[in-house]
Amino acid sequence: MNLIEEKKLLRKALREKILDFCQKNDRLGLSEKICEKLALIEEFKCADIIFAYMASDLEADCSKAIRSALEMGKIVAIPRVTGPDSMDFFALRKGLPIESQIVAGTFGIKEPAFDLEKIDLKNLAGKKAFVIVPGVGFTKGGKRIGHGKGYYDRWISNLRSFAGKVFLCGFCLPCQICPDIPCDMHDVKMDLIVS
Repeated sequence: MNLIEEKKLLRKALREKILDFCQKNDRLGLSEKICEKLALIEEFKCADIIFAYMASDLEADCSKAIRSALEMGKIVAIPRVTGPDSMDFFALRKGLPIESQIVAGTFGIKEPAFDLEKIDLKNLAGKKAFVIVPGVGFTKGGKRIGHGKGYYDRWISNLRSFAGKVFLCGFCLPCQICPDIPCDMHDVKMDLIVS
């Protein structure tokens, strides 16, 4: 079995496990507790910009962390798929409810409204970026398996070429932690996993 097939099987098994977990547990309540852990991380507290995401019904929801970061006066940005193999992040406005700044998007996931300002990575020189990274599965050591489109791996590689310091935090439900994940050279490793 090759790496692509291995990953496909692992994604399928993990999605079934996540669905079962979400049917039996309070995903949003648990997500809030994970956000509380996130807020204690030194790199989160010191970051100039937080890159977050809008969760699907089968992901850990980082909305509480987004609100906390906005209250701390940080720039907070969320992604929009902008092409078949690309995504960009857009800055949320401070002082407005998140719900008023998002619209239905690609893959049924909420995305930033079209009037929000795109983050130009070229302007991040010397800035500390903290990225809350979603995924299908993670290992405690920082390996990640996404949905198979490669959006985050490509975008993170691009971000690293511009930002001063980039800290990658895998953010997930406890059921998404795996003993191991097959990886290749394009798969970006996380600095920390919070679940």
